[in-house]
Amino acid sequence: MQALGECLVNVLDKLEIKYALGLGVGAGSNIIARFAMKHQSRVLGTILIHPTSTSAGMVEHVRDQIINWKLESVGHNPTAEQYLVFHKFGYQVEKAKDKTKAMQEYKARLHDQLNPRNLKMYVEAFMNRTDISSKLSSDLVCDVLIITGSKSSFLHSVETMYTNCNPAKCSILRIDDVGDVINEAVESAAQSILLFCQGLGYLTSLGIGGNRSRSGSINTPEQKHLNVSMAEYDKPNVKRLSLSAQGKNSD
Repeated sequence: MQALGECLVNVLDKLEIKYALGLGVGAGSNIIARFAMKHQSRVLGTILIHPTSTSAGMVEHVRDQIINWKLESVGHNPTAEQYLVFHKFGYQVEKAKDKTKAMQEYKARLHDQLNPRNLKMYVEAFMNRTDISSKLSSDLVCDVLIITGSKSSFLHSVETMYTNCNPAKCSILRIDDVGDVINEAVESAAQSILLFCQGLGYLTSLGIGGNRSRSGSINTPEQKHLNVSMAEYDKPNVKRLSLSAQGKNSD
């Protein structure tokens, strides 16, 4: 995971991109956080959806959940694919009447979209990740938006990461009655991401249409990061457009 995060800078260099906004979901958010911590001068901000910063102590939680559901096809040692299914679709599996069938359907969905061998290696890397919690406050210096659902299978781990981040730089959005915000609360997640980018001084010409279909609670350093008016968010933040690192300007 650390190597993946550090190597992302090669993509920026190859494409001749000086700075970037990072967006990651699940295991990807852990990689984006590592990238932002390693290459601070290249990152303008990060959006982390269902992120974790701790090591994989949660695997035991997954095993306990599966055993409690008595899924005979799973047994006592969940595979990497089953772990990923629970990580992404845990809330939907939990409320399903036929949990075994639901697990199989979500596994099939993953296998239709991803190479099974690569998927297994990727998840195993995620399960063997190191703990970066103690380094977040000092090394994750860019602005951070954390998005999660109140029904997320790993809400506790997400909140643990939030408490370890610099409170002056990090905000968290919890969307009510949602497990997977990407599939269940697309509009709310999209609007929050757009507001975050506009707060940094980017995408200011894009308007926000429609009403938010779900409610959510936002924790920010001064309870205002995502609670200002649309007019205020539409004003570019000139200070954000320059990077102080190494005395270089983003122009």
